[in-house]
Amino acid sequence: MPVTSTTPLSWYADVAGVLAPSGDSNSDAVIASLPDKGAVPAWIQQEIQTQMEAKGFMFAQGPTRYQVVGAMVLGDGEASAKTQAVFRLFPSLEGTSDAEHPKGTLLLGIWDSETKQGVWRSALQTFAEPHAPDDAKRQRLSQLVSEVLSELQPARS
Repeated sequence: MPVTSTTPLSWYADVAGVLAPSGDSNSDAVIASLPDKGAVPAWIQQEIQTQMEAKGFMFAQGPTRYQVVGAMVLGDGEASAKTQAVFRLFPSLEGTSDAEHPKGTLLLGIWDSETKQGVWRSALQTFAEPHAPDDAKRQRLSQLVSEVLSELQPARS
């Protein structure tokens, strides 16, 4: 990968949080199931950045050539399929989502804004636990970020 510890990274955009599949009339319930009533995308973006910085990567304030792209999808359906297609990743869990345990997908990548090509990407799909306490949800999300970043080798000089 061309990104090293001296290569500045920036976020392409805020982590996109697709809270429910299109056509789901229960999106208020989905939002309520997230820690802080849906503030997860901003929190998880900070968690991703913190964990990447711990691996030696450097983030800049303004736009850079190499940019981090992330998305979260809760639930199954059209929104999930479209988001996964954009990332050209097709993770799949056995079984189907239900109200008690919806599927959750975390997608993360680094792309070169000059060549418009990805240089690294990863995804993870798991069943969510909407009724767990917020602290447990945050701890689980932090562990999932670690899993997504586990294949990203520490930045070299």
